[in-house]
Amino acid sequence: TSQEMSTDWILDHPEAAKMSAFGYDNEIQLRVSMTTYLDLCEAKGWEEVHACGCDKLGIIYLTAQEKSDSIVELVVPVPLEYRLSMKIVSDLLTHVTFPVG
Repeated sequence: TSQEMSTDWILDHPEAAKMSAFGYDNEIQLRVSMTTYLDLCEAKGWEEVHACGCDKLGIIYLTAQEKSDSIVELVVPVPLEYRLSMKIVSDLLTHVTFPVG
């Protein structure tokens, strides 16, 4: 259908293939991560946007800089329906880290 065609291009994007390679097998997370990635790159013009995987939590997160001289920030894309608890926030703070190297 035309609605499927209008949203499936997100999964055909080269960055989606990189995100899929983490192997977390969660299409909702992949779509949310890609939407966030595209928003940072295209709409906001952030630089050095990279997808990273947290194997411990099985999630995709992004590192990015608003400008070339800005600090590198961590962005954890979550669906609107996702209910954040103190435990989840604690796990994110503990396990989501800047990649080494």
